[in-house]
Amino acid sequence: TISVVVYTPDGRPAGSVDIGLVSSGARLAMVQGGFSLDHVQTGGSLLRADKQGTFTLQPDPAITRVIAAGADGYAEATPAELEANPVMRLQPWGRLEATCFSGGKPVAGREYGLKFGGGSEETITFDFMASRFTTDTQGKLTIDKLPPGKHELMRLIHFNSPDGSGGWMHGAKTPFEIRSGETTPLDLGISNCTVQAHLQWPAGMSRQPGQNIFAGLHTPMPPIPPEIM
Repeated sequence: TISVVVYTPDGRPAGSVDIGLVSSGARLAMVQGGFSLDHVQTGGSLLRADKQGTFTLQPDPAITRVIAAGADGYAEATPAELEANPVMRLQPWGRLEATCFSGGKPVAGREYGLKFGGGSEETITFDFMASRFTTDTQGKLTIDKLPPGKHELMRLIHFNSPDGSGGWMHGAKTPFEIRSGETTPLDLGISNCTVQAHLQWPAGMSRQPGQNIFAGLHTPMPPIPPEIM
């Protein structure tokens, strides 16, 4: 086992910070400033350092990285790095300031979510309910306390089901990079390109109440090699 000490950016012991052990099936979920305590993470994958900032890392070859997160910042390391030097120093959180445009004008009321860089639903991601953000009347949204690294901002599209339950689907994903202690600006939809679609129903068909229409715009499908066919 390894006894690891976590320090704040100014060198003080970072007491009671969250410790996430990332592995396949860990299902960790981050919120702004730490980890979600309401998620269905695997037992043992979420720890907490003591008041002196110390925690014990048990040997486990499935763990790919160790993440410390708290009010003062964020740090991550591999188990091999901690074996060589059992110290983690938090780096200040970053900040994202995004502006959404459509047709050259700011768009209010658009919802976005976050995708954790290098993560997945099975390893680590951002908590969906705690990481939904809506553009204001100027088309802007601000997200504080983001971990350094490359992440993605996802357009969220809400739809209603015939039974009234509804749900969410993901739209376009825009990559961005967060640097410790800095603000990252991001503009969405600044191409000023507007697409108008006109739906023609097949003969004998008409739209029925409760139906949802989805459309996609993509590049042409490349030809499939004969050996794959």
